[in-house]
Amino acid sequence: MASLGQITSGGTSPNALAKMNAQITELVTLKLRLEQGDPTLTVQEKARVTTLVPYNLDAWDGYYAEREFLYAKLAEFNKKIIVLAGDTHNAWTSYLYSQKGEYVGVELATSSVSSPGLEKYLSIPLAQLQQFEFAFTTLIDELAYCNLNQRGYLMVTLDDKQVLSDWIFVDSIKNAEYKVDSSRGSQLVLYANLTPEKDKQKTA
Repeated sequence: MASLGQITSGGTSPNALAKMNAQITELVTLKLRLEQGDPTLTVQEKARVTTLVPYNLDAWDGYYAEREFLYAKLAEFNKKIIVLAGDTHNAWTSYLYSQKGEYVGVELATSSVSSPGLEKYLSIPLAQLQQFEFAFTTLIDELAYCNLNQRGYLMVTLDDKQVLSDWIFVDSIKNAEYKVDSSRGSQLVLYANLTPEKDKQKTA
């Protein structure tokens, strides 16, 4: 598969991207068969969707020891965490788990206001965006929601009972006149224990 480093630097050809798309489709099919308990899956096929490695060793997924230390401290004080992010320029909801499988909290990521995101770097055709979003939320267990192409912002409202997160997108960043695109906006409500709500976006 073409590496993400090649993709984000613009170093892949249309043929390489087409091959990557085909391989992602294969992986989604295998993951769905695994979730359905398909007894015909081979050991090799299972390994293709269960073997995980960090991608960015200088980003959060590369700081294994530090991350686990922080998670352990949160558990020590019986606390859950809300992480606000935005460095990918896309909208996400991810649930955070320790290496032991203990639920730690939630990461809420906002889209950029105007900068491009994965839709640009991956050269995803508009007609295939929702299929890619489905693929991402299927292949990444912790990922509950993503919007890979729209620009806007995230509004988070917190009180002592719940966390209300609203992803708000606009229909255009190139025109002086624009409006909120309510068709793909998203809202997530988490209560005091930050209970996960996986499977919200399995729509493709």
